[in-house]
Amino acid sequence: MKIILYEKKRDAEVTEFKPASNERLAWLINFIANLESDKDAAKIRLDALLNGEMINTDLNSYILKNHEKQILYTGINVMIRNDLKAGEKYGDTVLTEDMLKYIGKETSVLFCDSEKDIYSLNIGDDHLFWDREMLEELPCF
Repeated sequence: MKIILYEKKRDAEVTEFKPASNERLAWLINFIANLESDKDAAKIRLDALLNGEMINTDLNSYILKNHEKQILYTGINVMIRNDLKAGEKYGDTVLTEDMLKYIGKETSVLFCDSEKDIYSLNIGDDHLFWDREMLEELPCF
């Protein structure tokens, strides 16, 4: 099981949620636990966050989503992970120099080979194949 924190500006549309780092999640939990003057209110906010409800600060909104590793079917929106490194192996696929220019980009799945866990994406004309470990599914809100 993988839990991902999503963040957006408070006044932005819900479609603007983007994945946040683990450091940002740690910051948010610490922020709620230590800066909320009413400890019961802090518990309520943390419970809401952990139960998948959207919570707000003065500037931003946050939501946690549970992401099981699952097949990404054709048409599903994905983001190529920001932390990938050239030459590293992800699943059975090595990240090549040609793939680097797409890191952090949002796109959709064109083709899925679920047996090999590889994907062709609707990005560029390079006909590259990506391993599931290289991709993050973007939430549908």
